[in-house]
Amino acid sequence: MARLAPKPDVVKMLLAWSGNRCAFPGCNHIVINEFGKFVAEVCHIEGVKGERFNPNQSDEERRDASNLIILCHQHHVETDDVISYPVDRMKDMKAQHEGRFKTNPYLPPASLDIVDILWQITKGIVDSNKILSETVESQQGSIATLSDLLAARELERGRLSEEILRNRNYNIELERKYHDLTTEAKEIREQLNALRRLYPATFRNELEEEERAKTLEQLSREADYQTEQRQKLEQEEQRGNAGIKIRLGNQLESIFKFTEALAAYRTAIKLWPENLTIVARIANLLNKIGHQQEAILTLDPVLKLRDLDLKEYDFQIHAWNSMGQFLLDLNRTREAIPCFELAIFFNQDLIGRAVLVGDVMYTDDDDARLILATRQVMLFNNLGAAHLLAQNLEAATYFLNDSLKTTKLLYGEESVETACGLNNIGDLLLNQGELEESRVYLEKAVEIFNKNKVFNGTLLPILQQNLSKVHLHLNNLESALDHANSSLLLRKEMFGSRSFQTARSYLQVGRVYKSMEENEKALENFEMASEIYLGEPVEGNIYLKWEMKLGVKDSFSEIADHLIDVQNYAESLRYLELLKNLFTVDHGEKSAEVAGTLFRIGLCYGRMKKIHEAIAIWSEAKTIFGAIDGFQKEVDIMDSNISHAKSVLDQPEI
Repeated sequence: MARLAPKPDVVKMLLAWSGNRCAFPGCNHIVINEFGKFVAEVCHIEGVKGERFNPNQSDEERRDASNLIILCHQHHVETDDVISYPVDRMKDMKAQHEGRFKTNPYLPPASLDIVDILWQITKGIVDSNKILSETVESQQGSIATLSDLLAARELERGRLSEEILRNRNYNIELERKYHDLTTEAKEIREQLNALRRLYPATFRNELEEEERAKTLEQLSREADYQTEQRQKLEQEEQRGNAGIKIRLGNQLESIFKFTEALAAYRTAIKLWPENLTIVARIANLLNKIGHQQEAILTLDPVLKLRDLDLKEYDFQIHAWNSMGQFLLDLNRTREAIPCFELAIFFNQDLIGRAVLVGDVMYTDDDDARLILATRQVMLFNNLGAAHLLAQNLEAATYFLNDSLKTTKLLYGEESVETACGLNNIGDLLLNQGELEESRVYLEKAVEIFNKNKVFNGTLLPILQQNLSKVHLHLNNLESALDHANSSLLLRKEMFGSRSFQTARSYLQVGRVYKSMEENEKALENFEMASEIYLGEPVEGNIYLKWEMKLGVKDSFSEIADHLIDVQNYAESLRYLELLKNLFTVDHGEKSAEVAGTLFRIGLCYGRMKKIHEAIAIWSEAKTIFGAIDGFQKEVDIMDSNISHAKSVLDQPEI
C-alpha cells in the first residue's frame, strides 16, 4: 500500500467540478484565491489508513477522481470524524456539490500552477509518511521493550516452576509426618481412655477444672475485645477532633492568621501523632512565617530513609520538595539540591512501577499517570532553578529542557504550560548571555499566550520584563522600553500601583531610561520603586519580607549608580552605606556582597579626591574578597585601584 499523489488531469477535473468552493454543505470557502493560489485541500473519501480505509481498493483507485473531494482545512479536519462522516455520506456530499457544476464547470485562472498544487499535496504525503515512519519506529521500540519484559517473565516462570516442585516435595514430607503424628496421637488417646476406665473419679475432677479454665479464658477474651473496641472508639473520636482542628487551621491559614493556624495544627498532631500530612502542614506554615530552621527540624525526623510502603511515598515526595524550598529561602542552595533530587528519586520509583510508552511514563490509572507526570515536571523545574541559583548552568539546562520536553508531550506544543517552560529556558539563556536564543524562546511564549487569548496574572508581565532585559543587553533600547512599559501596565492593572510586582517593573523601566541617558526619568522610576518597597507592610509573611529586602537593595543600588553617573558622590555614599548595612544583616559583614558595595564606596571617595579614605575602603574589600574562594579577579582589581591611588598620593602638588 502506497500513498500516491493524484494525477494532474484528476486535479484539473476536481477543480472544474468544485465551482471554486469547498464541497462541505453551506461552506463558501474559496479553492483558488484572487492571487491564483490553491488555498484548499484535496482529501480522500476512502483513506490510506484509518477507519475509512478500504483494503480492497487499489492505489490507482484510491487516487482516482471518484475517491477525492476538495475541502477547506476546517472541514477536512471535521470530516476526519468517521462516525459522523462515513463513506456513504462523503460520497453523497461530493455528488451533490459536483452535480451543481458539471454542466457549468469552473475555469481556473491561467496563472494557476497545477504542478505547484501537486507539490503541496505531495509534500503533505511525504510529511504524513514521515510521521507514519516515526510511529513505526516508536512501536518497534515498544516491541523491543515488551520482548525484554516477556523474556523476564519466562525466567520468572521457570523460577516459579522450580519453587512449585520444591513445595510439592515438601508437602509430601509434611503429609508423611502428619500421618506418623496422627498414628501416635491415636495410641496415646487409647492409653488415656484405658486409664480413665481404671480411675474414673480422678478424671472427673480434671474435666471440671478444664471446663472452668475454658470459661475463664472465654471471659478474658471478651474483656480484651471490649477494651479493644473502646480504644478504637477513642481513637476515632481523637481523629475526628484532629480533622476539625485541621479544617480550622486551613481556614485560618487562608485568611493569613498563621500563628492561630499553627496552634490548630499542633493540637491536631497531638490527637493524631502518626498523621504525616499534619507534620508537613506545620513545616510549611513555619516556613511561611519565617522560621525556616524550625521547619527543617520539624521535617527532618520523618525524612530518615527507611523501608516505605506506597502510601508513604507521596508524603516523602512532597516533604523533600518542601525541604528544598525551605533551604532555598535560607540561601542554602547547595543543600537544597539533594532534597529536590530525593523527591525526584521517590517519584521516579513510583513511575518505575508503570509501563513505558515513548518518552513518558504511564500507569494503568489515568489520574495517577497525570499526577506522576505533572509532578515530575514541577520537580525538574525546581531542581533546574536550584542549579541556576548555584550557577550550575549545565545541570540547570538539562533539567529545564527535560521539563519542557515532558510538558510539550503532556499538554501540546501550543499550550500555556509549554509557554511557561519556554519562559524558564529563555530566562536561563538570558543568564548565560545567549541573548538571541533567549529572545526567540521568550517571543514564542508571548505568541502562545496571545494565540490562546490567555491573560496570566503572573507570567505575562514576567515575559515582557525578560524581553525588556534581552533587548536592553542587545542595545535595542526602544524595544526594551516598550516591553518594560507593557510589564509595568500589566502589573498596575493586576496588582495595583503600590505592589511589589509593580515596583519590579519600575526598576526595569528605570534601567532602560538610564541606558537611554534620560537620567531624570531613570531616577524618577528608581525612587518610585524604593518608595513602594519601603512603604509596603510585610509583617508575618516571609516571602514578602524577602521580596521587600531584594527590592530595596535593587532600588538603592540603581539610585547610587545613577548618582555616581551625575557626579553626586555625597548622596550616592548615603545610599551605598544603607545598602552595605542591608547586605551585612542578610549575608554577614565578611560577605562578597558587602565587599562589592565597599568597592563602589571607594570609587566615590576616589572621585571626591579623598584618596586616603578610598585606599582604606579598598583594602577592606580586598581582605574580604581574598578570604572567599573564586574571587581572585576582584582581589586583583582592588590591588590595581590601591596602587593607582598611592601613585596619585606620591605625585607632587602643583
